[in-house]
Amino acid sequence: MSQENVEIVRSVYEAANRGDREHALGFLHPEIVIDATRRVINPTTYVGMDGAQQLFTDMDEVWEEFRLEQIELIDAGSRVVVIGRLVGKGKASGVEVEQPIAGIWNVRGGRVVRVELGYTDRREALEAVGLSE
Repeated sequence: MSQENVEIVRSVYEAANRGDREHALGFLHPEIVIDATRRVINPTTYVGMDGAQQLFTDMDEVWEEFRLEQIELIDAGSRVVVIGRLVGKGKASGVEVEQPIAGIWNVRGGRVVRVELGYTDRREALEAVGLSE
């Protein structure tokens, strides 16, 4: 089951990065919680499908170009730790950004039920799921 969870998370990233948001949303549980309170800009929590769609809307307001590159997907049972890089170009500023990111995705019954965004350190994300380097 845990490798299946890794593939679900990979599919969400791939769909979102190619602009197929409807396909990406199809992997989410209707009552999903996206905890983005660790973010420096606009820390918030998004709840449900409306919340997930609001996250995309918020991203569109800030980014002219945006993608999340997956470097490593780590199987942690019902959770998947994503180590990656955010690559984007600010809409208002035109500034290009590239920064490391990490997140924790909880998958249950083939659906993503919770995402914790905003980790910038691999070690911190691994420790949050009880793993070490």
